[in-house]
Amino acid sequence: MTLLIGVVQVFGALLHGYGEKRLFSEQSRQYTRMGTLFANAKKYYAQKLKSGDLEATQSLTLELGKEALIENGDWVMLHRERPMEVPKAG
Repeated sequence: MTLLIGVVQVFGALLHGYGEKRLFSEQSRQYTRMGTLFANAKKYYAQKLKSGDLEATQSLTLELGKEALIENGDWVMLHRERPMEVPKAG
């Protein structure tokens, strides 16, 4: 029983370390934020299309594009801080 508890703890620590290395929590926050932003934009976009306000839809499209580029830049910077390491044999 003691051996099983020790193995579970080691396995948990390895999973935690792997998650930290792969930046899962940071990426999850970014994806949640962007998902919310685009969901709200979709509702606004549909509303403006129904009312025939093409200028607002074009402006929204431009702003969403800028936000997507910013998020993409953040992703690149995040991964530059912690580059992937290729495991070496032996």
